[in-house]
Amino acid sequence: MSAFAIATLAFTLIWVSLLSLPGEEWLGGLGSVPRGQKLGSSAPLSINPFS
Repeated sequence: MSAFAIATLAFTLIWVSLLSLPGEEWLGGLGSVPRGQKLGSSAPLSINPFS
């Protein structure tokens, strides 16, 4: 594998792990969706560590 492929794979793994931690929080932020609205509509049971 080339260095670029290794770097891409590592970045992808880190990004996926970050997305999986707070879940809807990261996705809501990326999609410019208000955090409270996102939590209330699609993830009422998710824990928000940043509140």
